[in-house]
Amino acid sequence: MLGNGLHLPISEQEIPTILEEIRAQHLPAEEGVFRVDWAGVRTRIPMLPWAPQELAGTTDTELPIPSDGYRSEAEE
Repeated sequence: MLGNGLHLPISEQEIPTILEEIRAQHLPAEEGVFRVDWAGVRTRIPMLPWAPQELAGTTDTELPIPSDGYRSEAEE
């Protein structure tokens, strides 16, 4: 839903292209308890009891398709 109230559906084939547009150019350094994702978002893994704890201190450059495995799906 966009701010003007107009809903524009997207197809599954469009998702990778859209996500590539927001890919981080420079990822932050790995920091012990954080998982750094393809967009440069740092997530403190110990705060997510459902997340695989071995993700702490890692970086992932893959797009979250169909899911990132611990936080959200590509569409989200």
